[in-house]
Amino acid sequence: MKFVAMYLLSAGAALFVSTSALAAKPAFNCSKATTTVEKAICGDDDLAALDRETSRLYKLASADKTAAAPARSNLKALQRGWIKGRNDCWKADDLDACVTASYVTRIDELRQDFPGARRNSGASTSTGPFVMHCPGVETPIQTTFVQVGAGYAYAGLPGGARVLTQVVAASGAHYQLGTDEGVFSLWDKGATVLLQQPGQPDAQCSINTRT
Repeated sequence: MKFVAMYLLSAGAALFVSTSALAAKPAFNCSKATTTVEKAICGDDDLAALDRETSRLYKLASADKTAAAPARSNLKALQRGWIKGRNDCWKADDLDACVTASYVTRIDELRQDFPGARRNSGASTSTGPFVMHCPGVETPIQTTFVQVGAGYAYAGLPGGARVLTQVVAASGAHYQLGTDEGVFSLWDKGATVLLQQPGQPDAQCSINTRT
């Protein structure tokens, strides 16, 4: 939090006034932020950017008449439930990581359920969902990429969805997540994606855009 000191002259007296300036600009009004998580978002550029992208996709989803009827009818309720869950991240050991994962997951959900939200625009910082087909993995794996901050990948893996963070790589785009089970890794090399999961053999996966 930055503090800006201003000196004002009033009736011949010098008054010192201290005001706080929030560092970031999410889609919501930071002057009305009340929860611990909302205040954290208002103080972090990356979280604010994730909020703007989620809000942009939600507006596109709200206007999408081509989506399935259940998705359209449940959109507002699911968004309210998601906001409540995001705000519960104040309980997490790592608040920023929890909020980031919440946003990336919601971005994937909106892009998955609403074709209108997948429409590209100059303001977009997310792409997908893509579908990966991996040898030895029975079901296709849905992935969505978010280019905010370090960069993130949502992966709907068979054992549960994961949000991975982009790391430095000599080539391609490499995403990792360290857990108690071990390291999950997606290495996008263009034509194929290398999937690495703890206790599983490496898999060279093909990837296609979902329409």
